[in-house]
Amino acid sequence: CTDDGSYGRKALVTEPLKELCETWKPDLVVAIGPPIMMKFCTATT
Repeated sequence: CTDDGSYGRKALVTEPLKELCETWKPDLVVAIGPPIMMKFCTATT
């Protein structure tokens, strides 16, 4: 997903991550990006 919708769906990375975590609990999540994005990915998982 991209924030402008140019590739995949238009969304913040935490939206599809949250949806995935509701149906399946991953053992490991790898997030690469700015610190604020990684902070919210950590909070989501």
